[in-house]
Amino acid sequence: MQIKTNTKCLNILDELGYLPIASKVDEILYDSVEEAFKIIGKIAYNALLDRACSIHGLSVRELLTNYDLFEKSLYDIFGKVSFILLRALKKEILIHAVLMDSRLTVSDILNPSITIADILKHIRAVEVFEFVRKILSYEHILFLYENKNSNDKILSEFFSIGGNDNVPKGLLSVTRPDNLNLISSNLLYDNLVLRVQNKNKHEALKKLSDWMFNLHSTNKSDFATRIAFEDGTWWLRNGLADDYVRFEESLSKHIQNNLSILCGYDISNFNEQYIGAIIASHIYVILDEPMIIYKASK
Repeated sequence: MQIKTNTKCLNILDELGYLPIASKVDEILYDSVEEAFKIIGKIAYNALLDRACSIHGLSVRELLTNYDLFEKSLYDIFGKVSFILLRALKKEILIHAVLMDSRLTVSDILNPSITIADILKHIRAVEVFEFVRKILSYEHILFLYENKNSNDKILSEFFSIGGNDNVPKGLLSVTRPDNLNLISSNLLYDNLVLRVQNKNKHEALKKLSDWMFNLHSTNKSDFATRIAFEDGTWWLRNGLADDYVRFEESLSKHIQNNLSILCGYDISNFNEQYIGAIIASHIYVILDEPMIIYKASK
């Protein structure tokens, strides 16, 4: 399900002209392979690359920035002894991972069950977390996720802006979050339609707008107010999709300079009718598994 859904999202991102932001992972993998494979000598290393590239019709850089394909090529050429080279490669990549993320423990580093693919995935996540923490004011960002734990981590990073406790932080969520100390205001989706007969969509969006305005008006700091929506599929499930899409489009056009908004969207509830318009309302889109940041090309 995840692969299929991610593929659909990737196709939509491609059709809309979104491009992935360059990741440090590509350079780390490229440099680490060169360093680790010195043990076989330059001649053997070049011969390995020439053969693998000719098999797949790729350039050296294309091959060395696609880990899954590189590993497969290695096993096709060297067989089981490839694990010796991959062990050296893992060591090199781990050095970069530790430098990027001080939270990695000795047990993480020495854990034999952690694969190179796991480490590269972790590095991508660290990059995304840093991006989310350092979001500029006036940014309107979409996170497409299928794993709720991933969304929880993104929200935690979004609201962790180091020592700036005077910054208003608001979360629109399905249920009351466990970690309320990260935010200054919480609004539940269901409260938007509470006491509103027939789920009046205009009244629901007015309640949301009023909540955002009131929260933002309390900002006396030099930092941007941060507001996050946990799961935009709530609007779709409650028959409020069309107005919500227009609301997202309006946010994109009129977001204020000292306000940053992160919109979560659970793609396990994928809706092809609306996802394209929702994506197009955001300059930046983060896709989960693995975490990659895309930016509109126009």
